[in-house]
Order: sequence, then C-alpha cells, then structure tokens
Amino acid sequence: MKFFITYLTAFVVAGFFSLVSVKSQEAVESGKTDTSDAGNESEAVQPSTSASPSSDISVKTEPTNRSGIEDKAKSLVKELRDLESSEKAQGIIRELFDLDASKNIKQQGRKTALSKLASLAEKDGRLEEAQQYLAEYVKRYPKDALIPILFLRQGNLYRKMCAYDLERSKYYDAINAVPRVTLDNNDYNIDYIKRAGFIARAQIAESFFDEAKNM
Repeated sequence: MKFFITYLTAFVVAGFFSLVSVKSQEAVESGKTDTSDAGNESEAVQPSTSASPSSDISVKTEPTNRSGIEDKAKSLVKELRDLESSEKAQGIIRELFDLDASKNIKQQGRKTALSKLASLAEKDGRLEEAQQYLAEYVKRYPKDALIPILFLRQGNLYRKMCAYDLERSKYYDAINAVPRVTLDNNDYNIDYIKRAGFIARAQIAESFFDEAKNM
C-alpha cells in the first residue's frame, strides 16, 4: 500500500507542482483572480511580523503619462516573477509601489510579491518566513482562485518543518477550499484547481507514513 501511494504521489505531485510553479504565477500576473482587496494595495508587502525587510515600502504619486506608468508597473510585475534574489525582489517591489499605478496593477504586484518572496524564503531555508508570506496572501485574498494551491504550499512547508499535524491541516484546507473556487470566465481551467484536492489527499496519506517513519 505504501509503495502504491508513494509511487502515485511522486508521479502526480512532481508533474503537478512543476505546473503550479508556472501557471500559478501566470494567473497572479494576469490578474484573473480575486480583486476584493484592490483598494488596499498601497500597503507594504510583508509577512505578519514587523521584522519584514519590506516594511518601508510606500506609495508616491508620479503625475506623469498614465499609459507609461501602467506599462512600467506591468513590466515590473513580470520582472519580479522571474527574479531569484530576495534583495533584488525587494528593490523591484519598492519601485513598483512607488509608482502611481492603478489599484488593479498594485494588487497583481502584491500577489506576485507575496508568492515570490515565499518561494525565495523557502529556497533559502527560511521556512517560517515563507509561511508568513503565504499566510498573508491567504488572509488578504481568501476568495482568490489559487487559494487551494497556497494551502498545498503551506502544507509542504510544514512537512519540511516536521510539523505533521499542521501539514495535514493545510492539506485538508486545500481539499475544502476547492469546491468554493468559482471562475467567471474561461481564461483559467477549473480542472487545474480541482487537481489540488487530489494531490492534497495523496499528501495526507504520505504524511502519516513520514510521521510514523520518523517516530
């Protein structure tokens, strides 16, 4: 049984999360997810502690060509998505939020920033900080279409921290979040989101085996 679940998990999870790393960022960048918090995008991008390196982000008014500002902001969001350095990412975030861009662009930038900073923190082994960025994303955008994916990422982080109960709790959150996802257009495939529930179930089973093995 363990061999079957492990084989299934390795086969499906590897393919799924390689897709998630690209498509979730594309969805964030394109602004096809929830916009309920668009009015608060002038606030700093930071985890839920005052020690965030991005706590000094502020908004400045740049009364210049509107089209040029929007194009510049979109370019910065795209650049942020591809960065592999936390220091460079912070610089791009400051530059983005200094622009007098539209609220929707600021929201796209904030989502991309939180997701990217979480990825970079995880890459550097700063797992608790990565959790804080993801938790901030979930808190700010509870109706976002990518919330099940965010819960999966949180569960994976807790697995690395050997916090198995919390890990499984996040996987259950992912499963429960999938039915609540609604999309108003055909720009994003709902089946992609639904696969998060399948992956979460497989991860829960694997989590129990990992916990037993490490006892």
